[in-house]
Amino acid sequence: MEAIRRGSGHGFLNYCSREFGFVHPTNFARRIYSSQVVRAKKKDTCIVYALKIMDKKFITKENKTAYVKLERIVLDQLDHPGIIRLYFTFQDTFSLYMALESCEGGELFDQITRVENS
Repeated sequence: MEAIRRGSGHGFLNYCSREFGFVHPTNFARRIYSSQVVRAKKKDTCIVYALKIMDKKFITKENKTAYVKLERIVLDQLDHPGIIRLYFTFQDTFSLYMALESCEGGELFDQITRVENS
């Protein structure tokens, strides 16, 4: 799968996971199927992202390649303050990575539940 940079079309980014320091991965990590989202700081810029890490083997085995490509395309095209922003994607031998906007406060569902229960 090719990597993309917002606003520059479909170009490949040569990032690797070693370029990120994981910030409190146990507090922010959320496992969805064979994907995990962690807070990660890019070492050279110190920018914190929500880094979605997807297992290539699982994606291929479960025939989810089209869904992952669609997710990437849709997130790249959306530009709205209420929707998480996709900054860039990259891959290594085992995983696909999506660097997403890091939003504090946890899951939206949890926030809605807290408001409804207060």
